[in-house]
Amino acid sequence: MKDKRSTPTTVAIDPDLKSQAEEQLRKEITLIEHWMKNLEPRSGTDTNATQLNLKYQDMRRSRQDMLDALQKQQS
Repeated sequence: MKDKRSTPTTVAIDPDLKSQAEEQLRKEITLIEHWMKNLEPRSGTDTNATQLNLKYQDMRRSRQDMLDALQKQQS
């Protein structure tokens, strides 16, 4: 039987586009970190702020993962 799995292909990314994407992701990470700092619960029972903080942590991690993957790409 023939193996139908394809080998991963490398896509060349325009260096200018890659640089712009990296800068955009860095800006978004900084903004999310600012939101998180401003959301620190004022009391131990502020569940709304805690839930939002968890969502922002996830958003930040996602963008950091994208930035890391992009930086590993060859131009």
